[in-house]
Amino acid sequence: MRELLGIKKVEIAFLVVVFFVVFVSGFSSAQGDVAYVYKKEFKIDYNVIDVFENLGFEVDLIHEDDQPSNYNDYEFIFTGDENFDEDIPVNDYPSIVAGSFHSETWGLTDGDGVSQLGSNTPLSVLVNGDEIQVYTKAFYDGGGTVSIPYYYLDEENIGNAMEQYAATEETSSGYKFGDVISFADIGAKMENGKTQDGRLCFFGIIESYYWTDEAEDLFVDCIEFVVG
Repeated sequence: MRELLGIKKVEIAFLVVVFFVVFVSGFSSAQGDVAYVYKKEFKIDYNVIDVFENLGFEVDLIHEDDQPSNYNDYEFIFTGDENFDEDIPVNDYPSIVAGSFHSETWGLTDGDGVSQLGSNTPLSVLVNGDEIQVYTKAFYDGGGTVSIPYYYLDEENIGNAMEQYAATEETSSGYKFGDVISFADIGAKMENGKTQDGRLCFFGIIESYYWTDEAEDLFVDCIEFVVG
């Protein structure tokens, strides 16, 4: 009886090892849920990656020169604030665009592109009329006088397909410049003539080191829109 029990224990241990090897090998070869496309390693935003992972997504870092033939295995594409040399098919898949480059190429704006706003107080945005502070500070660390900016799609340049989610804060005269967060839905006709095949979010609050909790919540809203 003891011998039989010993055999059973060995068999069970063997099965556990086999299961573990199969599970690990399968896990390591699986593609991630988010395709984070980058150009330069030092520009990778690990605060953004933390948000993705905290939501349960896996993240694949993909250099622009090593893009897959298609992004069908991913929930969405993410691009940061980089001037890419290679084409990234954000019009063909669900995508988050968090930067100032390629807005004309991708059809978010006309030829005048993305604008930038800074202030001597921490920046806020307007969502449904409510003012939400998005940065913890007005100026970069180090005692300088360079303000921490966000990007926006100016009302004079934004494509008709884009739908405002968060606007720039109002000036003293009550003027709002444009969209800090903006959505394009599936089927939207972009300014570049392409039809959006996946939902797209433009997110202009790019200095994640200085995000307030509310700014992170807005980024999560952007993600939730894109994944539908």
